[in-house]
Amino acid sequence: MAFELLPGDECVMKGDFRHEGVIIFSKDQIVQIRDISADPQRPGFKYVVYSEALGALVRLPGTVLIRITCPNCRTRLNMIGSDCPNCGWSDPENEHAKTQESIQEFKTRMQSRRGRYGGGYYGW
Repeated sequence: MAFELLPGDECVMKGDFRHEGVIIFSKDQIVQIRDISADPQRPGFKYVVYSEALGALVRLPGTVLIRITCPNCRTRLNMIGSDCPNCGWSDPENEHAKTQESIQEFKTRMQSRRGRYGGGYYGW
């Protein structure tokens, strides 16, 4: 994650998260980071959140979390991966996705022109 999560940040779960075979967090469930404390036996598990299913604090890896609050002003983002509506912050990790989306839109536009202008080869 380009911008580390901080206590107080809200995230959404990328998928179900199990502990001993029991789902303790469901996909799209919102969690709030309570603390940052690495697990000595599992160093990637450092984001401490509360699990209602267990009634206890649990450490999660950053790979299962998607930021939904702006790290600058703490405003909730309108959509996952969107720019902050309050301060304009933009996640550098999403710039690639935005670029790819723009490229895809460009390809679609060029492909739609093929029929109007007699086709042609654009390399894709």
